[in-house]
Amino acid sequence: MKKNTEITIWSLKGITCLIREMPTAYNIISIRNSDMAQPEYEVFDKFRPNYAGIITEYFDDIVTPQDGFTAPTQEDISRILKWAMDKELIAVHCGAGISRSSAIAYLIACHRSSPKEALKVLDPMKHSPNRLILYLGMEVLGDKAVMSEYMGWFDRSYAHVKMPPENMNA
Repeated sequence: MKKNTEITIWSLKGITCLIREMPTAYNIISIRNSDMAQPEYEVFDKFRPNYAGIITEYFDDIVTPQDGFTAPTQEDISRILKWAMDKELIAVHCGAGISRSSAIAYLIACHRSSPKEALKVLDPMKHSPNRLILYLGMEVLGDKAVMSEYMGWFDRSYAHVKMPPENMNA
């Protein structure tokens, strides 16, 4: 079983700066918006010698189907998990490095260890995993603990945040 510390989460800007500046041993999971212009991703071709491997998936950061957007599917999640299974030093990126990439990183970590242990790849100050991706991953992995452990982490991480009263604007 591989260590989860080998999984890192990046924004598009962060990962492109990294591979432009130096060779790495990263295997990259590139999560791209369905409508993002291709020039944004030319760096991956131009600096191909600077990373070990890449898988590219196209879906948007949505939690329910919406016209004009591409939702992630179980097939997308299965393909990513299968690709990542034998890889080390995985760098997962999406546009901002907050939602889709953190969900995928957590699912890869869940595939390699327990969901409780997998939570260590997440930082509550940076990450807010996409819940649709988590749900699909739970289905693919056949493990309800993927969601229950995440929900417990979320509740603990944000217990200090005070919500305004419901009738505040009444």
